[in-house]
Amino acid sequence: MLIDAFKRLCDRKLNDGFQYWIAGSAADDDATRLVIASLRERAAGYPIVFSVNAPYDSIRSLYARAMIFWHAAGFGADERTQPERTEHFGMSTVEAMSASCIPVVIRKGGQKEIVSHGESGYLWESQEELIDITASLIASPERIQAVQPRARERSRMFDRSHFSAALRSFIRGLGLTA
Repeated sequence: MLIDAFKRLCDRKLNDGFQYWIAGSAADDDATRLVIASLRERAAGYPIVFSVNAPYDSIRSLYARAMIFWHAAGFGADERTQPERTEHFGMSTVEAMSASCIPVVIRKGGQKEIVSHGESGYLWESQEELIDITASLIASPERIQAVQPRARERSRMFDRSHFSAALRSFIRGLGLTA
């Protein structure tokens, strides 16, 4: 779905020279290799780059160069009956935000807890909404510059010190000592 969305941006001349990097880990089995080959074929002729099973330092480098981060885990799934198909927390989203990437992520699972829509990033529900938000960002460099620091600041809410403080507060609220 994301490949098709990016192709639509390109076909409508809305990508303004952007590339779409698909980065992440994948199993090394025949079925997975067939899926990746199919995706590569679907992406042929477009500025879409695959970075499969890249080391973490390479992923961090991609985040550092990127402006926008897409995430769609759970697209097409009913969040109530198939919660396992959504991103439960969204560590990759937080990592991208910490590098000042603007998250444009599906309004499901943990994403809606991480991203403050319109402030630290954007939430979408349909492919058309994803395309519209992305095209709007691409067309507005000043908007990108305004949201990037807010994304980075929001990511800090999920660092160890904030997590530890929240956990201690929760434990104290239970009447236990922390």
